[in-house]
Amino acid sequence: MKKVISIALALLMVAVMLPVMAAAADAEYDITTETELRSKVSAMADGDNVTVRLQNDVTINGDLKVSTGTLTILGQGHTITFSHHSLVLSGTAILNLGTKEGEGKPENKLILTSIDDTNAVINMDGSAVLNMYHGVEIRDSRAGGQAGGVQLIGDKTVFNMYGGVIDNCVNWASVAGGVCIDGGALFNMYDGVIQNCSGWTGGAVSVSGGPAIGEYLSGSSGFHMYGGTIKDCHDKRYGGGAVCAYTAEPVSFIMDGGTITGCSADGEGYGGAIFIYTTHRDAVIEINKGEITGNSGIYGGGVSVYGGTVKIADGVALHNNTATEEGDDLYNESGSVTLGKLPKKLKLAPCGCDIDGWYHDKKDARWSSTKCGGEADRMEQYTETTITEGCALKAAHGEAPAPAPPIIIVPEAPEQETPNPTTGTRDIVGVAAAMAVVSLLGAAAVLRRK
Repeated sequence: MKKVISIALALLMVAVMLPVMAAAADAEYDITTETELRSKVSAMADGDNVTVRLQNDVTINGDLKVSTGTLTILGQGHTITFSHHSLVLSGTAILNLGTKEGEGKPENKLILTSIDDTNAVINMDGSAVLNMYHGVEIRDSRAGGQAGGVQLIGDKTVFNMYGGVIDNCVNWASVAGGVCIDGGALFNMYDGVIQNCSGWTGGAVSVSGGPAIGEYLSGSSGFHMYGGTIKDCHDKRYGGGAVCAYTAEPVSFIMDGGTITGCSADGEGYGGAIFIYTTHRDAVIEINKGEITGNSGIYGGGVSVYGGTVKIADGVALHNNTATEEGDDLYNESGSVTLGKLPKKLKLAPCGCDIDGWYHDKKDARWSSTKCGGEADRMEQYTETTITEGCALKAAHGEAPAPAPPIIIVPEAPEQETPNPTTGTRDIVGVAAAMAVVSLLGAAAVLRRK
């Protein structure tokens, strides 16, 4: 009997504890202070799914560490400010900044910023995953040895940018200002905007760190851009106002969509938008889709390849960039570059003429058209698909075709009637006269009978 009662009590306790256990694994909290946020995060265990809703702006003093479970932060219009250090993701942690379902709603509005002047807003390593959605902003951060925005290190670390904005993040000494990817980490940009960022090896994004800090970390780091926009970002040292891949590691940069515009290389000037210098034979650099326009540099206003193997596919809208020395759109110093055909219906900005292909744009022999304000008509078309070393190109047009002669339409003269052989007049006149004669004869006959 006692054994039966013991079993019954044990089952009762399990029944009571199950809802509690479920609540602990899937919970939501309203947060008003740093202490509350830290307590909820530190209590997370493997498998927990915790959502925090900010009720106030919160300032974090020191690292906020998330190493396990899934944490979702809903800002509801509030700001998290890091006064010292960063939000640190490690281990198997998953961090959602906003949610897919919350896009366009006030609950997703969140700003993460830093006044630390040394560290990134978010630091990632291990197998951590960061998902960022529309309504979220990572902004106004400065750092020296890291990106101002997001720093990724680790061969299983992944940052998925589904939306939101990374804005005004700066690195003043070593890597890119927006996002730095190293040690085999992966950054997938599906949507959103990276803007107004500047750095020392790439303005917006650097792949596998940079030589300015004296060493590379090992790993096949990657930046895959499927959509979104990188704009108004600037590199202060080598080049790549938007993207810089300067490394001896087997990295990957694949652009399958999106737009890069308004970026510049303000240091040595290689690649206003993209600078590539990869020496590993397994590095993968492909620009398959998207638009690269309105960027500026010294060598290659759009793309500059200093070394490595690069593929630019058919249909990539690489146009209307500017370079002060050579290669408005593309400059190849010593890389192996294959180049596809331009899409149709592109216009050259200064004159509005149709862009019809690639043209040489070398120093002392720049593409020029008097119609577009140039000093002379110098238009040597480039028709090869393999770009040789020291080649500089521009998406432009050849000689404008001579205007077609005006078409003069002469109206046809009205059709003339054949003259009547009897009367010498036109048929209709002859018929009328004949009818008049018949009428007169008929009238005369009537008078005689009377």
